[in-house]
Amino acid sequence: MYSCSLADLPRNGEHPQFCGRHQPARGLDDHRLPGLLLPLGRSHAGPFPPEEYEKAIKAVARASFGKIYLRVDVCGKTLYPSVAGVQYRGDGRDPGSQCLVDTLELYDPAAKTIELGHKYGLEVWCWDTLFDDEATMVRYPPGSDLAKKYGEYPLKDPFLVRNPHLQWRLSPRVDRQQRKTWARLAAHGPVTKLRVTSDRGDATSRVRDADVQILVSDDNVNYRALDAFQMSIVQQKPPILLFEGFSVVQPYFKLALAKNYPKDDSFTICGDRKDFVQMFCDGEWVSAVADWRKQREPAEQGGFGFTANGRFAWDYSNRALGVATVPCKLPKYYGMIELAWPEARAHKLAKLRELAKYAFDGFAYSMRTHTGGLDPAEYGYGKPVREAYQKEHGVDIWTEEFDQEKWLALRASFVNQYLRQAVSLLGERPLYMDVPRMGAGYTRAYGGVPFQPAKWPVAGIRLMGFPEDQPLPALLARAKTKKVRFVDNWTIPPIATFAARLRRSLNEPQIDEVEFYETILYTLRPQYLEAVRNEVQRRKP
Repeated sequence: MYSCSLADLPRNGEHPQFCGRHQPARGLDDHRLPGLLLPLGRSHAGPFPPEEYEKAIKAVARASFGKIYLRVDVCGKTLYPSVAGVQYRGDGRDPGSQCLVDTLELYDPAAKTIELGHKYGLEVWCWDTLFDDEATMVRYPPGSDLAKKYGEYPLKDPFLVRNPHLQWRLSPRVDRQQRKTWARLAAHGPVTKLRVTSDRGDATSRVRDADVQILVSDDNVNYRALDAFQMSIVQQKPPILLFEGFSVVQPYFKLALAKNYPKDDSFTICGDRKDFVQMFCDGEWVSAVADWRKQREPAEQGGFGFTANGRFAWDYSNRALGVATVPCKLPKYYGMIELAWPEARAHKLAKLRELAKYAFDGFAYSMRTHTGGLDPAEYGYGKPVREAYQKEHGVDIWTEEFDQEKWLALRASFVNQYLRQAVSLLGERPLYMDVPRMGAGYTRAYGGVPFQPAKWPVAGIRLMGFPEDQPLPALLARAKTKKVRFVDNWTIPPIATFAARLRRSLNEPQIDEVEFYETILYTLRPQYLEAVRNEVQRRKP
């Protein structure tokens, strides 16, 4: 639930000394999800003892880390006791750990982390996410009783459950068009062929007909195998696979592989979502909706989310390829809070006001989100956005063509308004805003990315993580901008590779901070903490 960083590293070879008092940080940062308090791998009931938590933080401090970023909110559920929001309870709706639930009943992790961090000379910062309001990437199994009881997504800010209109809204013009498209496509005749077209021109297809099973479904839950079909390779480079010899009226297909292909990042059948699969019906080829997932046994069960994967790779590991004859209908709302609404800004500020009562040394907003969906650029058409655009430009974005850049700038102005209010609320303590490289994986959920980082320093907002491949605007003062080397611990490399990468980062003069996501994982691997300490020691003159 937290991450650590080697922050504000001095260039004269000095390094932080371990001590028992709070002192300015000169070291590493760390974030985590609400599984935070499980650094020793506890998954059983019973709280994570505060003395074990102290050992973990003490180990991080001894390794020369200088700062802890504590993640305080995930998908609208808070780590800390909250009145403005809702603390994580593990109440049957939220997936998670009983150990975490028991721990939250024993003590407040925010207060405890600040207490222990300061005891061992670490800065402790509040790390939050501005648009992490709904985990659309986390779903209940199809047909589960929980889905019927609670809805599609198990993790969502209860404030938005009560007020769905305060989320990003689908363009009414898109909604009208997709209704027409749905009605037209739903009336097509049987599908008699499927064609999978890869865009990998440097590889030859390794899929063989003996490896493929085709299943069909009426409900995207229960599938049955086709009795007969033929597969042929129409073209080797780039591969094109053709499946025919059937006539299917069901709207869902599953192409399941009978063998597992290598997990070595090699694949030959891949391509963009919109062009990957075509179906033949009513005498013509038309694009089909595609998705993939890891195949679970038996192959006849379980459907697809048909969510916003940008690209697909079918022949990799044990993935199954899902095909739908009609496009998934975009929902009216997208799981991100719309800050154009005064009520939405007030909700965020109320939660920030609670956090400001803690003795955090600073605050940081990340742009990471668990929200992922189809075509985020089609969202952001809420009533206040519509009214503001019409007032400023005389155009109704619900019914007329409009300037996309002006629309994005307007939406960005509401984000700026909230951030100015946040800076004012925090007073002297700094607020940093994450500025990742545009086009990075976790910015895709934002569509056109309605943000204006060049304007933030003027309002007192500081920038963290400004990408190296983007020039710093002249107006940005160096003192208000940190260039951060972000180290994701999704996979931890061998110790020698880890140490070599860290050494390179520490030797880059333009890097202000090396941030290790989910640093607490290293408390399970003391050799990595020792490697960090050794690399920092090398910097001594």
